[in-house]
Amino acid sequence: MTVKQTHAFSGSRITFTTPTSFDTVTAKLNAEIESDAGFNQEDVTAAVRRGGKDAFVKLCLSRVGAFGFMKFASIDHSWVQLFGVARGLRIRRILLGNPLIAITMLRQDLDAGLFVPVEVLVKESPERRGTEVLYVLPSSLIAGVNTDDRLRNAARVLDEKLEALIRHITSPDPSKAKL
Repeated sequence: MTVKQTHAFSGSRITFTTPTSFDTVTAKLNAEIESDAGFNQEDVTAAVRRGGKDAFVKLCLSRVGAFGFMKFASIDHSWVQLFGVARGLRIRRILLGNPLIAITMLRQDLDAGLFVPVEVLVKESPERRGTEVLYVLPSSLIAGVNTDDRLRNAARVLDEKLEALIRHITSPDPSKAKL
């Protein structure tokens, strides 16, 4: 017999607003999370078959950027313009993560897999006067039901790493600062 369970919890949505352009924010993000080789399921399968855990770890380390993340997917939501929404503004949802960070949480609770990799939404501000970057605080999702201290601590490390990345990509270019 199938049993349905409902667990209510609250998440914390974070929004960074910056005068930095959408193009600059997304370029900085891509520079930090994209590798020339990319990351796809075929690479994972080949690494596991070829060399097991060591090959997989090596693959992950070769794909992450300076902030410890790699891109898994990008969804361009700019299609909403076709329905009269967002008046030409660009909107992109990006899934990013690092399996070597994820495993620190998955060891404690496999349900954490529902929330890793994490996702961010990059939105061009009205009148193209900057950009908003939104995400849900990973620890509020990952440790929202299971409040085990080890899980919560591992998720907080992810919170800190993600915030550092977002602060970096939203920081104004100092070379363009007004004197």
